[in-house]
Amino acid sequence: MCVPLPGAPPAPPSAPQPSYIAPELYDINNAVVTDKCDIYSLGVLLWEMLSGQVPWAGFNPLVVAYAVTITRSRLPMAAIPIGRCPPKLANVIAQCWEHDPQRRPSAFEVAKQLVLIAEELVRQEAAVVDW
Repeated sequence: MCVPLPGAPPAPPSAPQPSYIAPELYDINNAVVTDKCDIYSLGVLLWEMLSGQVPWAGFNPLVVAYAVTITRSRLPMAAIPIGRCPPKLANVIAQCWEHDPQRRPSAFEVAKQLVLIAEELVRQEAAVVDW
């Protein structure tokens, strides 16, 4: 269990990182926050893991907000090294990044797809080893 040191100042509240914020969260008229926001963030996290890069590195948070909401820009899949992201995984990431939260998959659907992709990769690896 993590216990703060006696006399240590309280940790500051963590603010959301603009790089991971779903487009709908920038809408001041949007009073609804759903799990679909987390699915968007998961897509960003998957991109970060595969690319090895910090999402939107060097961009001002306002530029990121404008890019994901107004121009509907997304992180470049081309930043992921060739062979590191199977097409089905790229498709899952794209689904997570849907602008309309209702079109994003549920956490269960994402988990199911990731398991299927992993199983397929294991089968492909076994076929190469058996050859």
